[in-house]
Amino acid sequence: MYRCSGRDRLQQPDGGPCRASTLSAGWIEPFVWDTLVAILHDPGLLDAKLEAHRTRVGAREVEFRSAAEQLRRELGELTASSSGCSIFTSTTQAA
Repeated sequence: MYRCSGRDRLQQPDGGPCRASTLSAGWIEPFVWDTLVAILHDPGLLDAKLEAHRTRVGAREVEFRSAAEQLRRELGELTASSSGCSIFTSTTQAA
């Protein structure tokens, strides 16, 4: 039986209890060993999985950079359009 020991600050920034479920050793251990044996028989398999992961991460990085640039442009437009406006206007006039 595999279970969380309680708190995992990497997964739960608030320090709350781990929400991971318990795993049966009878199920997970054969899966892990079968995966390791497959990798040992075909080292290229691990390379292929790693390259696929890098491709996915690279695509997400491009999306994030694009979204950040769009937000910068919008912020610039908002700043430019509000530069002449004042939140506080005087309602009193000099006599």
